[in-house]
Amino acid sequence: GREWDVVIDNNGQDYRWVETSTELLKNSTQHYIYVSSISAYALEGFDWSRADDVLYQPLVGVDYALVQAPEGWSHGDPAAYGHMKALSEGIVQAAFPGRSAVVRPGLIVGPGDETNRFGYWPLRMDDGGEVLAPGRPEHAYQVIDQRDLTEWIVRLAEAQTAGVFNGTGPGERLEFGTALEQIGAATDTPHTLTWVPEAFLEAQGLMPWRDFPSWIPGDPLMFVDVSASVAAGLTFRPLTVTARDALEFERSRDPEQVAARPFGLTREREAEVLEAWHAAQG
Repeated sequence: GREWDVVIDNNGQDYRWVETSTELLKNSTQHYIYVSSISAYALEGFDWSRADDVLYQPLVGVDYALVQAPEGWSHGDPAAYGHMKALSEGIVQAAFPGRSAVVRPGLIVGPGDETNRFGYWPLRMDDGGEVLAPGRPEHAYQVIDQRDLTEWIVRLAEAQTAGVFNGTGPGERLEFGTALEQIGAATDTPHTLTWVPEAFLEAQGLMPWRDFPSWIPGDPLMFVDVSASVAAGLTFRPLTVTARDALEFERSRDPEQVAARPFGLTREREAEVLEAWHAAQG
């Protein structure tokens, strides 16, 4: 039969698929790279529960606990996303002992991303005017440009590097306020940021991530340890470059598709919240 130097599995969306692929390939492939997710870590997010936690050191390294099976779950049952990724990692490592790399990306962004989880920000700033910035600028922030991620995975494949790695960035602590400034530098349109506290936003019925894409205050998964990844060759292009290219992509899309985005505030809702905030300040 055929043999392969490396297999890159970036489509393992069901641990049962991964069982099948690794069983088929374990004796004919030298190295297996599985693209997992930081969602494999046993942490919950997407709410206001950590809004007061400003992280100055990462709490999550590659040895942090992974999602475990819920009560009553049996092998063969469907698995939720984080649990599925954790299961798949173990399957790969068992089939390719010492011959696998597990990459756990954070939020993957850049041109081609239609989810609006990052593109909301450069698009909003390019529209100009007063931009609602959520919470406090000192919260930590991490994303990964899809081009940086894929180029690095190719380098892991070429070197047949084994191990477990977090795939997000940058390599040093980035504050959300600085990130928004860097994103804003991708446009020449004049705009200003108005920072509105978490408590006020919560009282307005707003949510991290859903209403303010790629932002979850105090979430340890927005500041994970990437030191091993950097040592293994992960590099990062400037966030402004990512934002510029994401903006170009957003402007090329059908406006109706952009308007139907599942993430981010409408301009009308943003204006309402800003008006309420200014009124509350007297």
